[in-house]
Amino acid sequence: MQTYSEILFILSTNQHPAKFIDCPFSSCSEISLLISLMLCESVFTLTNILICRYAKHPALLGIELLNEPSAGTVSLDVLIPYYKQGYQIVRKYSSSAYVIICQRIGVADPLELYQTNIGSHNIVLDLHFYNLFDPFFVNMSAVDNIQYIYKSREGQLQALNNSDGPLVLVGKTNI
Repeated sequence: MQTYSEILFILSTNQHPAKFIDCPFSSCSEISLLISLMLCESVFTLTNILICRYAKHPALLGIELLNEPSAGTVSLDVLIPYYKQGYQIVRKYSSSAYVIICQRIGVADPLELYQTNIGSHNIVLDLHFYNLFDPFFVNMSAVDNIQYIYKSREGQLQALNNSDGPLVLVGKTNI
């Protein structure tokens, strides 16, 4: 039997049943049921089940608590406590797994979660740069978009890496 000792995995809770509510953007469908996020025990039950089951697996790298919450639907006042509670659930079973928090998608500062003190260690901020949906980029060519990423996004990421916050993962980008 061949083994793959170099492969690590990240669990993601973005297959929560709320995801399948009819909505044109994935962030909306996940969040629709989660408007009462702190009271939505099914989300935390799912997180509990996943992390409990896989916490000791040597290939577990981390768990993403929510993928692409919508800035138009979820306020920071709701999202930050949700992430803090999710962090505590993960820590109950694993001190080493990374807890991945995703920025809000839409009209929101991609760095608004950067220093929110979700947890004390092994936190990763998942940034998604969607130039495609931002009117600023409408008249730019693909080459201009790529140059923007190299010049502007690189500076943002370097500044973050030199700061005292969580690790940064650019999970998605499109031009």
